[in-house]
Amino acid sequence: MTMIIADACVNFRNIPEAKQIIKECCDAGVDSVKFQAYQKGHPAPGHPRAEEIDQIVLTNKMAWDLYQCCKDYSLEFMCTAMYPDAVAWLAPLLKRFKVRFADRDNKEILNQIGKYRTDKEVLVSVNEPRCDNLYKYLYCIPEYPPRKMPWDNDFTRYNGFSSHYKAWQVPAQIAKVYNLEYLEVHVMLDEYAGDWAPIDEAVSLSITDLKKLVKVLK
Repeated sequence: MTMIIADACVNFRNIPEAKQIIKECCDAGVDSVKFQAYQKGHPAPGHPRAEEIDQIVLTNKMAWDLYQCCKDYSLEFMCTAMYPDAVAWLAPLLKRFKVRFADRDNKEILNQIGKYRTDKEVLVSVNEPRCDNLYKYLYCIPEYPPRKMPWDNDFTRYNGFSSHYKAWQVPAQIAKVYNLEYLEVHVMLDEYAGDWAPIDEAVSLSITDLKKLVKVLK
């Protein structure tokens, strides 16, 4: 059965809102909720909403809080380490590591993960097959949102799919047809107080659409 990873990305403004995403993802039936550990000014320098992104930089304490919230809802907590030093303080919280596409060949991060992975899986987003068995590889089109559809790709050469598609049917169909081990999708709440627009809205599924995807796969 496909493990469904709901990526909260930068679609929250504070920890209570992040916890609301966790709760609603639990209601939707996913297996894991993923966050991102980055530093100020990173991962998107020059982004028009960089100030908002900087306001939700995760600290160790915040990550433990979200980890406990996931645990309370019987969900696996995941978090992408976007700088090497984050690996060490995230390691105790993680059953598996996730490496984003931009860091697929980042030796500093991968070497640091190697020190802490023990028997933990490492999921890496790539856009072409890898011949080694070092990691689990998730196919990813590194565009937000992608300009082409992925139907002509050979998903039998990957362990999973990291989707940036707004239409829930795309990742759902691919995961079902190829019986993928992992499916990662960006998620956001259906509504936000104050009519706030989530930063990754263009590549994220609403909770309503997430439920439709889960129904197809579960």
